[in-house]
Amino acid sequence: MATGEDQMQGFNSVADLKPFKTMRRVKVSIVRLWKQYSAAGGLTIEMVLIDSNGDKIHASVKKELVNQFEHQLEQGKTLTFTNFSLNHSVGSYRTTNHLYEISVLSTTRVRSCEALPVGLNGFTPVNFQEVLDGSLNPDFLIVSHVELISVNGKETQKISLELRDLADVRLPMVLWENFATDVTNAIQLRGEGRVVLVLRFGKIKVWKGFNSVADLKPFKTMRRAKVSIVRLWKQYSAAGGLTIEMVLIDSNGDKIHASVKKELVNQFEHQLEQGKTLNFTNFSLNHSVGSYRTTNHLYKISVLSTTRVRSCEALSVGLNGFTLVNFQEVLDGSLNPDFLIDVIRPVVEVSHVEMISVNGKETQKISLELRDLADVRLLMVLWGNFATDVTNAIQLRGEGRVVLVLRFDKIKVWKEDRSVSNAYNVSDVQLNPNMAEVEAFRAMLPADEL
Repeated sequence: MATGEDQMQGFNSVADLKPFKTMRRVKVSIVRLWKQYSAAGGLTIEMVLIDSNGDKIHASVKKELVNQFEHQLEQGKTLTFTNFSLNHSVGSYRTTNHLYEISVLSTTRVRSCEALPVGLNGFTPVNFQEVLDGSLNPDFLIVSHVELISVNGKETQKISLELRDLADVRLPMVLWENFATDVTNAIQLRGEGRVVLVLRFGKIKVWKGFNSVADLKPFKTMRRAKVSIVRLWKQYSAAGGLTIEMVLIDSNGDKIHASVKKELVNQFEHQLEQGKTLNFTNFSLNHSVGSYRTTNHLYKISVLSTTRVRSCEALSVGLNGFTLVNFQEVLDGSLNPDFLIDVIRPVVEVSHVEMISVNGKETQKISLELRDLADVRLLMVLWGNFATDVTNAIQLRGEGRVVLVLRFDKIKVWKEDRSVSNAYNVSDVQLNPNMAEVEAFRAMLPADEL
C-alpha cells in the first residue's frame, strides 16, 4: 500500500501495480538509470524505481521515445509517472523481484516532485551462503590483476576478486570492462587500507559442474576444474624466481600444466600435493610455449591470488596420464622435441657413472640403452641424482630384468642423432614400479626376457 499522504494524492504503491488496474500513477525515485543497446530493441533507457515503502520496479523507455523523455530522467531524481503500461518481468537479468515492469508510453506524463526520504535507496544485501548453496534465483540481480580477455573478438578487461562476509564465507566476484579498471585503480590508491566494495545489481553466475580440461579456453569465464596432480615440483628461474609447477589431469585423462608464481607460493603450497585431487576455481589461462612442455594442451593454468583450491573426492585409481611413445617415432623425428614424453622399456646396457663439468659444476652422468619389443634401441642419458639413483638401483637388482619408467623426459637432438634425457626437476624416474602399465608391458615380453 502507498503511504497515507501518497494515497490522499492518488498515487499507487509499487507493490500494488497490476496490469488489470487502470489510471496508474506512482511517485518514485530513480535509484539506477542506464542506456542499453540490443539488436532487437535498439538503444533504450532502463531504470530501477523505488517508492516511499522501499518497493522497487523496473522501467523501460523504448528507443522511439528516448528523445522525448531522456531530458526528464536522472538517477537520484524523484518523479511522478502517470499513464504507463505494465508487462510481465522475465529474463535472466531481472533487477527487482516485482512480477511486472513499467513500459513508458508516448502518452506517459512525467513530473518532478518533492523528494522521497533521504537514504531510501532500495539496497538489499544478500547472504553469501544463499548465493553459494543455490537458495537465490540467479535470474535476479543482487547487490587480481586485470586480465585482457577476448570476448566476441574484442579485447575486454577483467578482474577477479574474493569477498568475505562476517561469517568468513568467501564469494568470488568477476568484474568486466570499465568496472574492472575503475575498481583496480581505486584499490591501488587506497594501498594497504581495508576496502569495502558495494556492487548493486550484480549477476549470480552458475557453473554447471566442472569444465573439462580439453574445454579450457581463455575466452571462457567462470572456470572450474576437478583434477588430480600427477606431477608437482618447485622450479627456480632468474626471471620468475621459485615457482610451483604442476601437471594436472581430469577424469577424461586430459592433462594441462599449471603454475603458481613466486608471490603466491606461501599462500598455496600447503594445499598442493602430488597425487591429490582438488577443485580449482577462478584461474587464468595463458598460451603454453617453450621447449619443455609437459602436455600438448594449447594453454596452461596460472593460479591467481583469488583462485580457490578445495579438496574433493579422488578421481579413478590408476588415472596417471601416462602416454607411452614409440621409439621409432623418437628416432625418425616424428615427435616434436618441445614436448616431454614418457618411456617404459627394459634396460639392456648401462655405462659407468661419469663426472662431467656442467657450468663449472661437477655433475654425475650415466648412459643407458633401452630396447622396445621390435628391438629398436634408444639411448638415454641421465644427469645428477637421477644418474646415481638409477645406478644404485640397478646394482641392487643384480641380474634381474630392470624395466625403467621415465616420465616427462626430454628428446635431445644432436646433429642427426636423437636420444632422451631427464629434464631438470620435471622428470620422474622409477625402476620396476608397481604400475598397471609396467605389468602390461611385462606381459608382452618373451618368456626368456622376464
